[in-house]
Amino acid sequence: MVGDRLSFDQPWVDLLAIPVALLCSLLFGSTTPGSLLLLPFQIQFHELGHASVAWLSGRAALPLPFGFTFWKEERSLFTGSCVVFLLGLLLVYAVREKRPFGVLLGCFLSAAFVALALVLSVDASRELILFGGLSGELVLTSLAMVAFYFRLPDRLRWDFFRFLLLLPASGCWLAALRLWFGVWRGTRALPMGSIIGTDGSGDLDRLIAEYGHNERSIAAGYGELALWTVGLVLLVYTVFALRAWWRLRPARTFLRRPGRVGGMRR
Repeated sequence: MVGDRLSFDQPWVDLLAIPVALLCSLLFGSTTPGSLLLLPFQIQFHELGHASVAWLSGRAALPLPFGFTFWKEERSLFTGSCVVFLLGLLLVYAVREKRPFGVLLGCFLSAAFVALALVLSVDASRELILFGGLSGELVLTSLAMVAFYFRLPDRLRWDFFRFLLLLPASGCWLAALRLWFGVWRGTRALPMGSIIGTDGSGDLDRLIAEYGHNERSIAAGYGELALWTVGLVLLVYTVFALRAWWRLRPARTFLRRPGRVGGMRR
């Protein structure tokens, strides 16, 4: 296994990283300047949500950082071949470097590619691309948070970049949770329209107009998805926090050993 530049085996980091990131995001995101600074990250996660589903369905897509994703209506053999090649590289390097999370991620994405590109109809996969934008603000952010604990192929330099991504990912995830739990409870309105206004071209506008969804089904769908991401983050954090707490146990035992006060022998 290739050595990490920044170790994954730090109990205090495993124990505190997610709570500290969430607390900072909660305080930071509750201010107007903080919300404005998080907006570019929210937009990018949103557009990557569209693009990820498009790529996995074999379509060419270009997510742009100012609120647009260009994607082709029809599937492309070239795009599908590129996706297969990249997924193959991920699996090969993950297996070679003994990265279980990378193997699991590669298998999950490969299964998603088969479903989206080969099993679902063209129309159904287009519908999922529209769902993918707001879903990306929940799913991609929560995946970035839980991936903090797992090694990926060394060429991705994830041991370093995971620290840079954790805070914006947690901030965008909390903002999405507040939105969809509020919509689900009826205290907030659906985010209709697009970045250029209420011209009927927004994701939810199209889902309602073109695919027959209604406001209740959309609120329930995204609300349930938000709950799943909460469960994922809680599960992974709990496992690693308990493991970190157990690894810190010898130090706590040493400090409480009879005959010692504050770690010093009487």
